Amino acid sequence: MNNIRLQLLLFLLLSGASNAQPPELRLIHNLEVEESDDPWINQQTIIMGDAHSGQAFSRTDSVNPYGIGWRGPVPASFQNRNIHLSISGFARAFSVDAKASIVISILKQDSTVYWINRPVNYVDKTLSSWSKVNEEVMLPSNLCTADYTLLVYIWNENGHSICDFDDLSLVFNELRFGSFMPASDTVSSAIPVGEYQEVYRGKYFKLEYDKFSSQFKILSPSDKLLMYSYSLFTSWSELDSKDISIHSSLSRSFFLREDSLSEEGNFVSFDIRSEACNSKLIIFFSNTEATVKFHVESSFLRPVLLYRQSFSASYGPELREVYRNSSHMDTKTFQEEYWLGTGGFQVLTDSSGFILYRVENATSLQLRPEANRFCVNLDWDLDHPLLHWPLLKGKEKAKENHSSSRITQGDKISGTFSIHGINQEIVIPRLMTFSEGRTGAVIWTEHADYSDMKLQRAVNFGSDTIEEARYASAGFVKHRIPVTKSAFYSNPDKELNSKKLGVLNTEIANVKGTPGFKEFLLDVQNFGQEICLHTPDQYTTTRPLLKEALINFQKNFNSLSWIDHGYDNLKKSNREDLVCDGLNEASDYYALDLWQEFGLRYFWNCFYEDTSLYSSLGFHSFFSQPYRGWGDRFPVPDFWQHPNRSKELVHWATTSTFDPPDAGMWDYFFNEQRMEDLLQSRGIKVMHVYPARADSTNGFYEYKDGHFFIQSGFDSALQRQSRLRDAGRLELISVKDYFGYQMAIQKVKIRPLENGFVEVENNSEVDLKGISFAINSATVKVPGKVLNARLEDGETFFWFDLNKGESVNIEISPLAK
Repeated sequence: MNNIRLQLLLFLLLSGASNAQPPELRLIHNLEVEESDDPWINQQTIIMGDAHSGQAFSRTDSVNPYGIGWRGPVPASFQNRNIHLSISGFARAFSVDAKASIVISILKQDSTVYWINRPVNYVDKTLSSWSKVNEEVMLPSNLCTADYTLLVYIWNENGHSICDFDDLSLVFNELRFGSFMPASDTVSSAIPVGEYQEVYRGKYFKLEYDKFSSQFKILSPSDKLLMYSYSLFTSWSELDSKDISIHSSLSRSFFLREDSLSEEGNFVSFDIRSEACNSKLIIFFSNTEATVKFHVESSFLRPVLLYRQSFSASYGPELREVYRNSSHMDTKTFQEEYWLGTGGFQVLTDSSGFILYRVENATSLQLRPEANRFCVNLDWDLDHPLLHWPLLKGKEKAKENHSSSRITQGDKISGTFSIHGINQEIVIPRLMTFSEGRTGAVIWTEHADYSDMKLQRAVNFGSDTIEEARYASAGFVKHRIPVTKSAFYSNPDKELNSKKLGVLNTEIANVKGTPGFKEFLLDVQNFGQEICLHTPDQYTTTRPLLKEALINFQKNFNSLSWIDHGYDNLKKSNREDLVCDGLNEASDYYALDLWQEFGLRYFWNCFYEDTSLYSSLGFHSFFSQPYRGWGDRFPVPDFWQHPNRSKELVHWATTSTFDPPDAGMWDYFFNEQRMEDLLQSRGIKVMHVYPARADSTNGFYEYKDGHFFIQSGFDSALQRQSRLRDAGRLELISVKDYFGYQMAIQKVKIRPLENGFVEVENNSEVDLKGISFAINSATVKVPGKVLNARLEDGETFFWFDLNKGESVNIEISPLAK
């Protein structure tokens, strides 16, 4: 069942359509005459002769290496959309060593942001014969705006051979992705009609109910429709049953239960029934502020695997702003669908509207602008993915999807969110996930496999001859770049590094048995590195050794994180792993109780790596996966807590292993273009690396004259990152510090006040240093606070310190929009 669900999801990524899809656009140049209406380029290469069609074609040689092509902005009907571009024509060569290609390039002003060349494959191997050529490329919407220039042209790479091209054709189609919302949320709902009776009227809102349709609507004091057409969607399968089918129910009947009064406001309650659970909706209308709080609670009637439960509604006013999960804001051009995470949106028409921002107790928020629908996910397996490798004989790669919530009869789940009523456009400061106004983060996480002290010194200090961090000449320590460094505690199996690299006849580095290794770890920890376990040892541990390792790492390193190692189905393969039996109370290798006892909280989750769920949606080796330029519809949380399989553990993910075979890739993967894309997308890249692994093809270090040194290309990549940090743009941080900060800002409450101010309250247990916000304005005041700010691309990033339990009112200039 789990594999089927993953396959269905992959199908979903590339399916779906929309009524707003533009028609296919074909641009064709037959080269018979020079075209002036379209931006065709290199037409000087057109000559007369034995063409594929007609009498003219484009010839490239040593004088004219660049052949017929097209240059200009993406056609207007396809701007701000993902594009599928097909390029075709006919090619001919006169030499076996001819080397021609089709180049696709994107420029922003004079800078190249994307460039690829697709070699021409001559189907007809007969020299001087015309061969059909077809190439296809997918281009993301963020590079298909009016600010970018698209180039397509023929390139004769070696120049000394003649290459001809004829009948160039460019075909533009919109690249479509399927919806991740319940099907009922992808279409508009009719404006409600019926015998609606007033149930509640207050200073800020009004609620009316129709007993025949069992629906209600929320209106403004001036009777403008705000919300309507509610539904509760539930998807599940029977727990521990031979029936593996997935069931779903869509409840549209909300049975009015009762209303009640309190000093704070009014409560209105509804019952909702489905095959799997009985649910109730409690709506609270405040007497003192324009706030409505929705609370949904479901009690399950049978044991199930719960894949999803979501509460959805339509909004009446016009969509004005979308607050994306990245802290970007969309105002005029909206995407077809958004997974907003903890983001939100603002709607307003004729002085009546509301803001929904930062759901309080739900896994995520989604939005479908063309349908005027939003969806609050009370529980969704894609918001908290998890894999499991069961203990099996004779198998190694059999994994199960444990992302769903395991529900027993009588279990309850709940979710809460609030809307804030408005009568004019309100400027909302968008909470950023980075501190001190930075717009991106890189977290280096080291997996401890086959490590040696010499290699550790090389990549951290610059050379294996440097023994202390204070003398570092290069590497992580020199550039003050934190690493979440996992390590083995012990090596009971006497595993040797020579298994990977012959010149190192040493045991794999471990705290208990390697002289000086604990002292080395303490030294680099004092320079900002985080030390954690990569499980206690190379293979499956024992419970006593696990406890001993946890005691040691708590005492020496105050470890809060854990990185799994060596997981598969075999008995020897680290059964104590999170994704093996670490969460299985019935197993001898159960570890969750010990993790909690010794304070571990932040756990690597391999779901995206081992399912390759979004691997086909990368782009040009940029860091994000799926590439953020494809849009925000994809559910990709940076961290999460599973509702009932791993208690309070915080999961964080990587999307791939970065394992360069040599030094040649550093300038490519970590060049200015890719780092800038990370910053512009406000993304986080968690690196899964093995910098100090004993491996002769390792690109992190080199061996010469009997010593190990850091690869110069790797060190240059670290240096580039440190410069971006020093410029105040990039956050270089450890797992515990970054995700600890994320858990704290989850408890920050942001709400608009009637006087135009916005209140920000820190309900976490820690002081927040440099809490940061983004806004389209340079005029911000925070009374009583030292305010820091910087401008970038028309936005202001501002930050200040906010102590635990403290609240402030942010004043924003009326000219902020």
